[in-house]
Amino acid sequence: MHGENSCASSTPATDGTYVFTSFQVGDRVDIRCFDMSGKEVWSRQPLRFDGEHGYSYSPVLYSNLLLFDCRQEGEAALLAMDKRTGEIRWRAQPRKRRISHVTPLIVEDGRRAQLIVCGSDETRSYDPATGKALWWCDGPSDVAVAGLAYGDGMVFATAGYPVRSRLAIRVDGRGDVTDSHVAWSYRRQATYVPSPVYREGHLYTVLDEGMLLCFNARTGEAVWDHRLDGRFRTSLLLANGRIYATNDKGLTTVFEADPKRFRAVATNDLKELCYATPAISDGCLFLRTDTQLYCFGPPQRP
Repeated sequence: MHGENSCASSTPATDGTYVFTSFQVGDRVDIRCFDMSGKEVWSRQPLRFDGEHGYSYSPVLYSNLLLFDCRQEGEAALLAMDKRTGEIRWRAQPRKRRISHVTPLIVEDGRRAQLIVCGSDETRSYDPATGKALWWCDGPSDVAVAGLAYGDGMVFATAGYPVRSRLAIRVDGRGDVTDSHVAWSYRRQATYVPSPVYREGHLYTVLDEGMLLCFNARTGEAVWDHRLDGRFRTSLLLANGRIYATNDKGLTTVFEADPKRFRAVATNDLKELCYATPAISDGCLFLRTDTQLYCFGPPQRP
């Protein structure tokens, strides 16, 4: 396992009735479903796992399907599982077996639903209900970790090895769109691990080394940049017009999602190792550090 990975790198998914988890058990991928009391509903071990950096694969939900993309050196596959039983409804193979850790992205643009996956030197779109490939594109690079973002009819992908690269792909194509639907592509100012966020025509990214950038989503060109303290493994979090950036020492910088300039709102220091991206629910922010789970929210009322 990579020194910056852990056995708890995967993010659970929930529909409010069930919780779906993803772990490695022995040499197998282990997917389980629990009810809200913690009782196990079903478990499946659908793939053999062999990956040089260890395990980190998060499922997403679409209708009655649990969608799971496991790009690895072993039994690599994209799976759609019945969320009620764990049975596999459809299965697709990546173009090559090379480890990547990008969580699938569901896009619904009013014309069609798309399941978009990235890694192993390709970005590919599927019909989430059937598994039919809709379009595919080369790049951004071989090994990808950062999550995808979507806006302005484009999906934004980034990868980190053997070259750091980022690109934007228009999602209205069909078949091989490598030469027809790439809006822009750059081999600079690209992140490896932290995922970007999109808001109102702009893409916000923090590089692993701490440089924060705001890009014009249409052109990919930087509008402004600002140096933050520390290194980053967590992804940016957008909520109510503000963005939260937490470095690996537990320092969170809160700033306005302002395309004109960087405007800090607050800094909060937990003084502890933090690789987990915060989550927000019902007005509360949840943040996991190396030893603690925090919930931040408004003051309790009587």
